[in-house]
Amino acid sequence: MLAVSYFWKRFKRHKPAIVGLIVVFFYIIIAVFGPYIAPYDPVTLHIEDRLQKPSAKYLFGTDAFGRDILSRVIYGTRISMTIGILSILMGVVIGGTMGVIAGYFSYLERIIMFVVDVLLAFPSILLAIGVMTILGPGIYSVIIAVTIRQIPSFSRMVRSVVLSVKNYEYIEAARALGSSNARIIFKSILPNSFAPILVYSTLQIGWNILLAAILSFLGIGVPPPIPEWGRMVAEGRNFLRQAPHIATFPGIAIFLLVISFNMIGDSLRDAIDPKLKI
Repeated sequence: MLAVSYFWKRFKRHKPAIVGLIVVFFYIIIAVFGPYIAPYDPVTLHIEDRLQKPSAKYLFGTDAFGRDILSRVIYGTRISMTIGILSILMGVVIGGTMGVIAGYFSYLERIIMFVVDVLLAFPSILLAIGVMTILGPGIYSVIIAVTIRQIPSFSRMVRSVVLSVKNYEYIEAARALGSSNARIIFKSILPNSFAPILVYSTLQIGWNILLAAILSFLGIGVPPPIPEWGRMVAEGRNFLRQAPHIATFPGIAIFLLVISFNMIGDSLRDAIDPKLKI
């Protein structure tokens, strides 16, 4: 309890982190209660109201098909948050498991790290595009593509932590007392990996959301008519002079969420690291 209190005391000194927490909490509320908040159905066409500017009737205006931009941004929040969080969770589980095995069992390290190095040889965007080309467009395909991009990073990070602690005296003492490998890993090694995983995961959620938006912007991510921020920006680029609001509002939504997660991640790192005096 004292450790949590000390951590929160250090964390809340970062004003950008508090702002980021508020913004992320606001997005979560929108994602959860989106269907009750959105004033219109996000896929219903109102051709007679196409390309309407922001007004009392349509707060964010309408797109080329007369769909309400505000409703589409609200529904897109749930999709982007789902992709960002699920891809991180899957990346932590798969990549973390690979990192633990590679770091603890030396005879498997070369094989696992070879796979990791192969994945790291490809730029993130190209790797995600390649996976999407194989799987085809869709929400689940985007989640898989973004997760595969995360696996090598988590593997290398967890492996480095395992290598640094597995030969400590308390680990040797646990072995001498007859503790199994599984018990040593879950009771002694993984707790040491929690802090770096938490910080890195928070930073990467924003990047995952951005990567998903890039895939949809390129036309290989979430398919229409599902409201997704990246595709909304892509649809609005042809109307930047006539109706700039089509691309502006989803672009702002992406920016605010990504920068909020980055601010939280930076503050978590500073709060957890005892070497940093804040």
